[in-house]
Amino acid sequence: MCEFEEALETFESWRTRSVDINSFTYTSIFQACSALTDFNSGAQAHADAIKSTLIAYQHGKSAMITMFSSCGRLDYATRVFESIDVPGAMAWTAIIAGYACQGKAAEAPKHFKRIQKWKEAASVRKMMTQRSLRKEVSCSWITVMGKVLQFIEGDKHHPLTEDTYSKLEAGSIE
Repeated sequence: MCEFEEALETFESWRTRSVDINSFTYTSIFQACSALTDFNSGAQAHADAIKSTLIAYQHGKSAMITMFSSCGRLDYATRVFESIDVPGAMAWTAIIAGYACQGKAAEAPKHFKRIQKWKEAASVRKMMTQRSLRKEVSCSWITVMGKVLQFIEGDKHHPLTEDTYSKLEAGSIE
């Protein structure tokens, strides 16, 4: 029995004994199913993970994309990819590699409308750079004791900055 089969066997025994399973466990099971090209176990783990809302966002979904692709189910892999609001490099790599492994690398870009949007965003950023334009700085607001506080990315000028950071480091925000 190989390590991947042992992982699936352990997972099954945990499920039958009601052992607490977390999102990292599911990510590992997706990887084992991918290595074994075991679609049935992978689909079952996927269903269980959905029921228990335990899919690690980028890592888990990327592992599912790889698993479904390895099992020859690009339809499932594509659905998982498209369920990610903002796919990171890991998800893009998984879906493109999945198509490539199934001999369909040239088809991959046709399926993903977001690539065209990324090209548009890149051209806008290029135009902004050429015109020496800058986007607005990101900011956040929080309410502390009924008072709204605004935080701007990288700003260290707020009168309570030093106190706030020391409490964050100590882990004691009151």
